[in-house]
Parts: sequence; C-alpha cells; structure tokens
Amino acid sequence: MEKMYCYVGDLLGFKEIVLNSSAENQVRRIKEWIDFANYGVRKFNLIDKYQLVSDTIFVGAESSEEGLENLLKFAQYMQSSGVHKSFLLRSAITFGNVEWDPHVTFGEAVINAYNVSWEVPPSKDLMNLASCGGLTKKGDIKHNIM
Repeated sequence: MEKMYCYVGDLLGFKEIVLNSSAENQVRRIKEWIDFANYGVRKFNLIDKYQLVSDTIFVGAESSEEGLENLLKFAQYMQSSGVHKSFLLRSAITFGNVEWDPHVTFGEAVINAYNVSWEVPPSKDLMNLASCGGLTKKGDIKHNIM
C-alpha cells in the first residue's frame, strides 16, 4: 500500500439512464460516460491510478503538491464539464493508504472518499435532475423537472 490522494466520484442518475432509456440510448450514454472519464484522467495525467467500475470512478494521485493539484483540477473538470454533459457526480477526495491493482483498488483512502461523498446530501434540484437521468438531450426520454 502507498499513501496517496484518492478521488471517488459516483454518477447520479445512472439507474435511471439504464431503466428509463431505450437500449440504443443506454449504450450511447454509457459510452459517453466512459469516454468522458477516460478523457479526464488523460487530460490531468492521472491515467496510471484509475478505475471505472460501472457508475463509480476511482482516481489516485501521488502524495505531492503536483499530485494533489492534478487531482483537484480533475475533480473540478468532472463537476463542471459533467453538468454540461448531463453527468452529475457526487464526489470526494481523501488522503491515505491505497492498494492499486488492475482488478481491484482498496484501502482506507478509497473507503473514506466514498463515505465522505455520501455524507453531504445533494441539493433537491440536483436530485430531481439525477432522478430524471440528468439534463435531457434531444433523443433522450424527457421528464418533467420541478
């Protein structure tokens, strides 16, 4: 295990994307999610410690000022660009021991980041958007958003 910064981001509304979209839209949105996550980790030079598991992304950064700076920029990118792509994320960054493996990532920092991301409830408006599968785009199922 090594000490590092750890980002965990959970995609809100994933269940709705899967349950309320046509098969064609499901595949398109999931591919967009994968491409969005891949682009972000490459853009901020974080590809070495990265795993995407369904609707959750795990990213690690070295224990340095540069590592933290890259991870913070990545987190900001995921939040701000995610809104424009209808990917609303609940996320957190923590520091601690992490074990990265091609198949499984675990450690106190991963657990703490996941738990912290769920401690602060998102706003009612954000949850309304997420329950509708995010912001609607042409061709997606449209829902009434309060």
